[in-house]
Amino acid sequence: MQPEPMRPEQDPAEHDPVEIWGRRIGRGLGVVALVVLAWLLGRQLQVW
Repeated sequence: MQPEPMRPEQDPAEHDPVEIWGRRIGRGLGVVALVVLAWLLGRQLQVW
């Protein structure tokens, strides 16, 4: 018998290092993208 697939509303295993590092990298890249886009928008609007 196969285990049930993980549902989106369930959290992944907290002790899985791949999940932990994947989230850290993804969030870090998201922050970098936000900063770059905010800078580009400010430059486009001639704020700085």
